[in-house]
Amino acid sequence: FEQALGYLEQVKPEFQTSDVKFQTGFTQLQLKQTKDAIETLENLREEDPQYATLYQPLAQAYQQDNDEEQALQTLKEGMGVDEYNENLYEYAADVASHLDEEQLVGEYLLDAYQINPENLSIVLKYSNWLLKQNQYSANVELLKPIIEQDEVDPQMYWNLAISYQHTEKLELAGQYF
Repeated sequence: FEQALGYLEQVKPEFQTSDVKFQTGFTQLQLKQTKDAIETLENLREEDPQYATLYQPLAQAYQQDNDEEQALQTLKEGMGVDEYNENLYEYAADVASHLDEEQLVGEYLLDAYQINPENLSIVLKYSNWLLKQNQYSANVELLKPIIEQDEVDPQMYWNLAISYQHTEKLELAGQYF
């Protein structure tokens, strides 16, 4: 990364495309040059706010800088630019969780799930959130069709069993335990 950053920083200003600026900011982020990454990616956002790829790394930089609020705000802006990027919603849910914004966590995970219901990472996070909120019936509705496909994380079986147990369907709970 150090070598790559050296090359990127040598690019003359007239050849500093959005891609070069993004690559520079991303590389700075990888090298934990957080302040520089924020500055570079903020400049890119000002010049090209439709450059959708910049929002997640910029939010990561803000998180590295211990500014969770700004990280979440950045992700919200990114969702406005790329409303079908489930990764932005998933990451926003993680940041909202750090801020103890449980309602937002659920909203973002549901949005991510609706964008891509086959993303098992998102399904599992959403299922865990539903369990935490004691929404057992909703969790059964979420997991039952997925588990029938039989290509899931074992944690999903556990979550489904817990949900059945809490809805007093003990025989079904036993099957999934």
